[in-house]
Amino acid sequence: MYIKLLRHFAGQMTQEELSEKAGITQSSLSRYEANISKMAPDTERKIREAFSDSGLDESMQAVLYEVMNKQKRKGDK
Repeated sequence: MYIKLLRHFAGQMTQEELSEKAGITQSSLSRYEANISKMAPDTERKIREAFSDSGLDESMQAVLYEVMNKQKRKGDK
């Protein structure tokens, strides 16, 4: 997931703030951002809801995800 970018667009939200809103530990969130740990679907849902509650709706999350994937694909070439 592209959590760090979303945190930026959600008003410079810190890992601590997001983890509290999502009901997960900050250390778990850090591992997800660094792609060290794979997140469960329920955890991803909690994080998405936390972003939505912070004003970053699902459609904006999807747009940012697409932008990130396009940039990644360009870098893979």
